Amino acid sequence: SNIVFSEDESIETVKKYIKSILQSDSFVICGLFLEEKLVGTSGIQFNYNFLNSPQNTSVKLATIGIYIFDLEYRGSGFGKTLVWAATYLFNFCTGVKLFGAGMKKDNTPSLKSFISCGYEKTYEDEEDLKLLLDYSLLLKPNFIKNISIVKTYRN
Repeated sequence: SNIVFSEDESIETVKKYIKSILQSDSFVICGLFLEEKLVGTSGIQFNYNFLNSPQNTSVKLATIGIYIFDLEYRGSGFGKTLVWAATYLFNFCTGVKLFGAGMKKDNTPSLKSFISCGYEKTYEDEEDLKLLLDYSLLLKPNFIKNISIVKTYRN
């Protein structure tokens, strides 16, 4: 499922969402920390129904959702950091080339975070948006300078 958080989402709902991801084998959650404080998260999962098309059920697509916890950190570039890092890391670890995101139409901060990383609108109705990204078109935010990945393995 693709869960979208609104501005008035309770922290308890977010905690339940994160707990469900941690208990799942098909979801990944990444945390963004600033001076040991959890600022935001990005949840990533394979999603075979995102394109809503019978001919596209074999397309390997990952969907990403982001959430910045504290209002004081919103608008500081952390959303685009989460989008870029989650996309980059998931591609690095899985080789997935197609990414999607779904959100409420009025969630402008989230929309801007995804658009700034190269995602493009592919669907829109009265309430919701869907965006897609071919990994080759991923845009790195200018403030991200050094990229270093250490791959570890769990047994």
